[in-house]
Amino acid sequence: MPRTRAVVLAFTSASVGFLMFFQLRVSASAIASAVLSLAVFASPASSQTLHDFVEAAASRNPELLGLSGRRDAINARQFAADAIAPGAPTVTGSFLTDQILRDRRQREAQIGISTPIWLLGEGSASRRVADAELTRSTTQTAAARLKIAGMVRESLAEFALAQAEQSLAERRLRDAKSLEADVARRTAAREASDADVLLARAERLAADGELQERMLALKQSKLDFETLTGMSPVLAALRETVPADTATPHPKLGDARGAVDVARANIALAEIQTRENPDIGLIARHSRDTLGTFYNNSIGIELRIPLATAARNRPRQAAAQAELTEATAGFAAAERDVSLEQSKARLAYENAVTLRGLAAERSKVLTRQASLIAKSFQGGQASLRETIQARAAAYEAETAGARTEIGVARARSRLNQAFGVMP
Repeated sequence: MPRTRAVVLAFTSASVGFLMFFQLRVSASAIASAVLSLAVFASPASSQTLHDFVEAAASRNPELLGLSGRRDAINARQFAADAIAPGAPTVTGSFLTDQILRDRRQREAQIGISTPIWLLGEGSASRRVADAELTRSTTQTAAARLKIAGMVRESLAEFALAQAEQSLAERRLRDAKSLEADVARRTAAREASDADVLLARAERLAADGELQERMLALKQSKLDFETLTGMSPVLAALRETVPADTATPHPKLGDARGAVDVARANIALAEIQTRENPDIGLIARHSRDTLGTFYNNSIGIELRIPLATAARNRPRQAAAQAELTEATAGFAAAERDVSLEQSKARLAYENAVTLRGLAAERSKVLTRQASLIAKSFQGGQASLRETIQARAAAYEAETAGARTEIGVARARSRLNQAFGVMP
């Protein structure tokens, strides 16, 4: 049996008797408290990792599915930008006759086919816009996946905290039942009053109520995680290392930079698209005038060139410029936000480590105090109420210790999240 697990078992066995529990050496109690805080991470070996949970959550995320469909649309625009013409060809036809009006035997039939043609540089500019959009969609996907990773990390930390609190509540209930039985025996031996029995019973009921609340919280956090990922949580996946390489490009910055690139490509395209696309076509005519006795056949080329006007171009160019201005400001804001988030996450991690040490020391002090008061209670020098209050303070300190232990793991995950580190 591993040494840490043996300590936990020894600690639990010692809690069978209330007085025996508090007569443990302070060092053993402190070790047991630390092990109980860390036991939440001692999950059985599993092939499921944080990466697996993030992948599972990503497969269920509608935003990522929408980005996949958006990439298909961008690929279609790339295909269109590489086409010979910017639009589909058009077939026209007409037939003229004066038979209904004067019937001078005038007839004319005409058929034609035309196609729009690219403006100079328009096809290449359209392709650059589509390429920039595709690059941005990749960074958007990375940013969305990082957001999902943050949700998985937070959900897993909530489950770990709920499980640790339930474990402590279970132990508190066991000790409360042991205390109630011990006081009942003392009352039967006329060493304690009926008021002490009621006080011990109230403590047991309070511990039972707390356990019910912790069990509900654990079930709810488990349901939240399973809804997010479709998998059962594995607490070992919460273990992460502090990021060593902080120069990794952040997906949020990649997305913001991609928006700037798309806006610049749109400005270049707007400067080229100063008019509608010209049309060029081939026409064939079969006609006979009023004096003719036979038909004339002719063939020709038709060209349509739209003109540029400020009323058409100025709104489009202004909209493209506004898009660039907004994207540039968005990138600067993203840089500030990411830098702030990283600084706050680093401070929070350092503070979490400090709080863990303080919580461990406080738990050791209050456990020692509870042990001394228990000895005084055994010798008749302290009341049951004082003993229960001291023990409650010790449990609260142990709970705080477990929370700070998980708080360090959560702060480490948030630090990775702030630096854009994917599991």
